[in-house]
Amino acid sequence: MGGINLAARPAGVEFEGTVFRLENPERVATTFDAHAGNIAADHRYSGPGLGAIYGATAPETALAEIEHYGLTAGRVSVSKQVSLGNVLDLTNSGVRGELGVTLEQITGDSYATTHQLGNLARSNGYNGILAPSARYPGGSNLVIFP
Repeated sequence: MGGINLAARPAGVEFEGTVFRLENPERVATTFDAHAGNIAADHRYSGPGLGAIYGATAPETALAEIEHYGLTAGRVSVSKQVSLGNVLDLTNSGVRGELGVTLEQITGDSYATTHQLGNLARSNGYNGILAPSARYPGGSNLVIFP
């Protein structure tokens, strides 16, 4: 496929469900808040300076996401019930097609395409992104923009 269709504006969806994170025990109370380290980090859908809250839609996906980075020691499971409107649903193959991106582009090791998608979503008023997990096939993550 070619580049991202920057003119595409897929309809946002409503996300209602539980999201999961594995967190350092001292940060449990703020795990769903954007903090300085989160904002400075280079994450899949949020480059440095932007920040986003990432949560998996299932515990096994949350575990696979941090296992990839070797960060499981001492972590505790935290979950939160979330209701978020106007979410860009990249788990939907039709939405990916409308945007001109493939599953491989958004789950691979390069963040070039996903950073573009994150910027497109933010600049067009989406509140977050529901995305396929790059670390757990069949899993998904909710990326919430602060």
